[in-house]
Amino acid sequence: MADRLDDLKRFYNLLHRLAERTRGPRRLADADWDKDLPVRGVYFFFEEGEMRSDSGSGPRVVRVGTHAIHDRPGKGTRLQGRLSNHRKDYGKSAFRRRVDEALCQKGVFAPRAVGAIDDSAIAEPLISKHIHRMPFLWLGIDDPPSRDSKRRLIERNATALLSNHQRDLLDEPSKGWLGRYSPKGKVCSSGLWSIHYISSHHCPSFLDEMEALVERA
Repeated sequence: MADRLDDLKRFYNLLHRLAERTRGPRRLADADWDKDLPVRGVYFFFEEGEMRSDSGSGPRVVRVGTHAIHDRPGKGTRLQGRLSNHRKDYGKSAFRRRVDEALCQKGVFAPRAVGAIDDSAIAEPLISKHIHRMPFLWLGIDDPPSRDSKRRLIERNATALLSNHQRDLLDEPSKGWLGRYSPKGKVCSSGLWSIHYISSHHCPSFLDEMEALVERA
């Protein structure tokens, strides 16, 4: 636990430096949300009311993501494109699906039948509204799509480090966190809007790679 806590502290110190270098965070509701974004990179989302309790003070990360790990034409080859899919109504986004499920389970809107346009017209703006309020940082990593890319390395290890799934609780989600309503048990147990990599164990050396990238941001 001590080693993981030390790594969490270092991780958040790196994000603090990244925020200074990129003049972030931003929100997807901002008019200039996509200004000067790198072509490729990793993003880190925070959420209102979700604060760190063990690794220091300040907001906690609730999702880490990237784009175009596999070299497939038209599959979100730009960071801007991936974030846009999170941002827009009806965007094809696993992040939106996770928020959708939790809002529905909470009773914010009723379950929707497949193809029910009228129901979606109510739900989609509410999903967008929740995500639009979430601050995010970005780390430019200009490498080509590959399972061995640095972007995937950072995404996988950062998610594993942050995850509370089947391990000691560090920076536990607030009692009112929307993710607690998720029907996906892994969202609830990890404290993240993710279901991938949450059972993995991080390799501490990824922080060295991340630090080098932050210094070049």
